[in-house]
Amino acid sequence: MHAEAGATIVGAHGQRRELLAKGHEDARQQTGVAPERWKFVKFLGSKAAADIHARTGTVIPAYRGEESAYARSIPQFNLQAIIGQLPNARTFPSSVHTSVWNDNALKVFADPWSGKEAVPQAAKKMSTQMNSVLANEPH
Repeated sequence: MHAEAGATIVGAHGQRRELLAKGHEDARQQTGVAPERWKFVKFLGSKAAADIHARTGTVIPAYRGEESAYARSIPQFNLQAIIGQLPNARTFPSSVHTSVWNDNALKVFADPWSGKEAVPQAAKKMSTQMNSVLANEPH
């Protein structure tokens, strides 16, 4: 299963604006899943879960029509700005070693998020690290 609700990262890629949607990563594996876990994974992709996600502001819900509840969920933030980027949404990439480059991204982007480094330099650094990890994956 590959649920595409998600936390979001808004950024620029060349001249394109993109919204990167990150789903429930633990829900990706379908083989060897215990029946109880599979039941929970199915719930995560349900309308009921989308309603919870929207009302709590946890993630942008995967169901159309829930956007306004999400936008109202945390009034001190302009979540409507993220919703306005949904037409530019791209699926968060995944690979055999997603956890490696995802952990690297958290470390690399900590500096730009705290104002210690410019985003373009961090993005270039992350791109180099990610490509190195991907180059060493089994084909």
